[in-house]
Amino acid sequence: YRSFCRHRAEHTDVRKLPSAAECAEVPRARRAPAQLNAPVVIEDLSDWRGRGWDVDFWFNECGGEEWTCRARSPPFERDVEQGAQCTFHSARIWEYVEYARVIERMDPKCARDNEIAFPRVILDNWQPFQSSAWDFFELCWKELSLPGVADLSARWMRRFGDAGFDWLEHLARLYTVTIAAVGSTTRLCTENHGAHKWFFQTEGNRLFFLFPPQDAPRLYAETAGPVARPEGYAAATSPVDIFYPSKRHADFGKARAQVALLRPGEALVVPGGWWHYSAALDTSVTLQHRFWNLQNKRGMVEQVREFFDWESLPYDRAELYRNDLESIHAEVMEDEASDEEH
Repeated sequence: YRSFCRHRAEHTDVRKLPSAAECAEVPRARRAPAQLNAPVVIEDLSDWRGRGWDVDFWFNECGGEEWTCRARSPPFERDVEQGAQCTFHSARIWEYVEYARVIERMDPKCARDNEIAFPRVILDNWQPFQSSAWDFFELCWKELSLPGVADLSARWMRRFGDAGFDWLEHLARLYTVTIAAVGSTTRLCTENHGAHKWFFQTEGNRLFFLFPPQDAPRLYAETAGPVARPEGYAAATSPVDIFYPSKRHADFGKARAQVALLRPGEALVVPGGWWHYSAALDTSVTLQHRFWNLQNKRGMVEQVREFFDWESLPYDRAELYRNDLESIHAEVMEDEASDEEH
């Protein structure tokens, strides 16, 4: 956060990233390409199904739900347990919304000397569709698709229904909401299990910097294991300060960034393996979805495997589930249906 504050103060155009070799705008289009090889912003989605799910909607519909808000998100197994960057608080949705409104009113420009008075935490990867917003999801999940985006997640999730699992509940876990006070950030990381991900902006402006998979060495990529947190975790992160990299991260100067300023009614689609960092330029609400298709199908069953609390399952039941997952994985890998069939 401190570094972003400095960047915002020193650059009229916050989309610039002088520390990288280049920083190109993410291309914009009316629909995603058939083959998702690079990020794209999809425009003109003002009539899209989730467009009205802004901060007031979540405040009114799910305000009593509780979630963990973090200074650094998503969690990483190798994070230190002390220091300002590891601050986290449990808050109800209405409490975080009120906090974000205070920040918007008192420190909208993210003044560097207000860091202690107005610390930033983000309500990231919240899962309302697992609880109080389940009825909304059950009613309209089929309408939560973006133009051109090839998403076979639901098709493959149905195979879990054939094995006796609640496949729609598993699918709902792949849709999350982030509410971000102005200045709050998410760390530079990739999605787990090779997932693609789209971000649909319902309120505010959110700035994204992205890097291709081949830049991982220049980002000094670090990997670690799972973290048991409801808000998920990152298996691959970068320690680089992208605005003011230290001398020990000198190779970052060779990285090739892309930037997208996401506005309400727009969606950013990020291919699996791409690195992304974000910062809220004002109070921001984003609906997010991780998904798989023929390009990255290998990782989908691995993601579902993490949904199970294996240690609490009886041995016989766990073995049955493992066998079912292996069988479904084989079916998914053999599925060559065109992405148009999603």
